[in-house]
Amino acid sequence: MMLLRRIAYLLIAASIGVAIPFSFTGLPDWLLLIGLFSARLYLLASQPNLQGRSGALLFLVAGWAGVHLLPYFMNAPHIVSFAALPLLSLLLMYEFMPRFSVVPEVWMKTSLRVTVGLLVFAAWMISMVITAPFAAVIAPVCLLIIAAHLYHAFSNGNGSRTLIVPWLALAVIMWIGVGVFSGVFIIDALLLAAEERSAPFFYPLMANWMRLAALAVILGVGNQVVADLRGENRRITGWSAYWLVTFGVIVGGLVQLGAGLVQAYLIYAGIEAGQAAVMVSPVITLANGWRLAIPLGLIIYLVQFFIRRPKF
Repeated sequence: MMLLRRIAYLLIAASIGVAIPFSFTGLPDWLLLIGLFSARLYLLASQPNLQGRSGALLFLVAGWAGVHLLPYFMNAPHIVSFAALPLLSLLLMYEFMPRFSVVPEVWMKTSLRVTVGLLVFAAWMISMVITAPFAAVIAPVCLLIIAAHLYHAFSNGNGSRTLIVPWLALAVIMWIGVGVFSGVFIIDALLLAAEERSAPFFYPLMANWMRLAALAVILGVGNQVVADLRGENRRITGWSAYWLVTFGVIVGGLVQLGAGLVQAYLIYAGIEAGQAAVMVSPVITLANGWRLAIPLGLIIYLVQFFIRRPKF
């Protein structure tokens, strides 16, 4: 049991460390799947009578393999980002909820069933915004209801001093942002419809925010895991890493979103696509510069994570 907990901790640490170089170019889905499933492995290893839970461990490994292969079987490159990553993140939020909240177990079970259904429905709506504009209204509403459920848990704390709640809250904010982005995506698609162009900009941006939301969940869970292993109710990493990552994600993403809208309008106004890209390139460069706060925050997080590592 301790061996599995140690493996889970090392995999979480490795996924955070590898995220630093990948954050410059875009996080891959497999890296985040490893981090999320490692956190689930830690929870499984923390339960008593693990000897009789080999089926649960096998299910966990098979689930990781199945989710990882979804894009190849369904020919949908963003299905993991929009469906699998947020769903696995939501399940982890409820698994760790007793660590930071005093909400009753009955409420947690009911809320989990409701939010899982809403999240799956919201992912479906986001995937069809191009052909069904009403989906851009439904998706944010579903995500706001999920946020209300989680806020109830966040606001009924049990005195935990780890930073798991702020990191999880950041993930929820990014989910809501993706729901709002889906409406902007429609605007871009309509502007370019006259020239029968696709909208290549916003789906990658939305998928990137979903990946960063999963990373925020991993960073929050990492705080809680180390605190548990050390037997201390305290922050494992400081606020500087949190605010740097938050600034890089939100400010950099919003500036990039604005640049994409301007570029789409310029193309619609008759400017050649390559020239429009050159015109907005200074804004894109500015957004990328602000996004450098993300790897900087991750470096600070990893250093503090290492300094306060548990003594096995």
